[in-house]
Amino acid sequence: MNYLMANIITVFFQGNGAPRSQAAMYAGNKGLDVIVNDNLEHVFIPNAPLLLHNIYTYPELNDVGYGFTLNPIHHLTKLKNLAMTYYLDIHGSSLAHSFITKMNVGGSEDVNQLINAISDCVKINPDKQLVLFGCSRGASTVVTTLSKLSQELLDHIKLVIVEAPFDSVENVIEKRSWLPTPTMYLIKHLTSYDEKQMSPIDAVSSETFPLNIPIAFVMSELDTTVPIENTQNLISILKNKNHPNLHELVLKNCNHFAMPLSDDREEYVKFVESLYAQYDLN
Repeated sequence: MNYLMANIITVFFQGNGAPRSQAAMYAGNKGLDVIVNDNLEHVFIPNAPLLLHNIYTYPELNDVGYGFTLNPIHHLTKLKNLAMTYYLDIHGSSLAHSFITKMNVGGSEDVNQLINAISDCVKINPDKQLVLFGCSRGASTVVTTLSKLSQELLDHIKLVIVEAPFDSVENVIEKRSWLPTPTMYLIKHLTSYDEKQMSPIDAVSSETFPLNIPIAFVMSELDTTVPIENTQNLISILKNKNHPNLHELVLKNCNHFAMPLSDDREEYVKFVESLYAQYDLN
């Protein structure tokens, strides 16, 4: 296999106020370039595994911001992102804050931004093989987006990898929260979540969800943020629809936030490399 993967472009999608720099977890020792306030930054994590190749960078989500702010809530989210940057050992990234009221939680705004990113990536790299990747909220956005893409864009996607997608916001809150009703109340009133939005479980159940594109689900037995059952609900539906190229990886020693950096990293790398080989992506 050609490990340079010169013909692959990976569209990476993430959410929950996490800055784009966290894609460095998947980019190997050399890291990647990300765009921050129209400036190019090189970010990397020492000893990060090389899971994704030629990651396509595009503007941050609407709920990620940079620079000075007087909002005390923004300062709290800056501390959260600072702690995550320290925990992941990310080098070269600017400190981001989150606009909680703009969090779309995998809804129409997230889906539209991802569709635009895929479209832009295809225009810039029309001859490349496209791998679509998302983690957490980003993974759920990817699943929903697949049911809404035009056939023209679907034709460019050769593989989809989703890490810890939830089946629906309501289901994951019901599963993980001690107080699901007040938690959902806060989500509905503090964020831009729309309870009428299409959920990933709606998407995989729909007639428009493509069954000809290989899709791989990565999940962890120890994940308490998106419990494994919520991801398996999506897989079960696709199995019942006889999806011909459905893949699963269940990790055993990692939490939700840093699966590529866990003790399971070798298993994760072997799984992804086997997908590249199986579908002749090089």
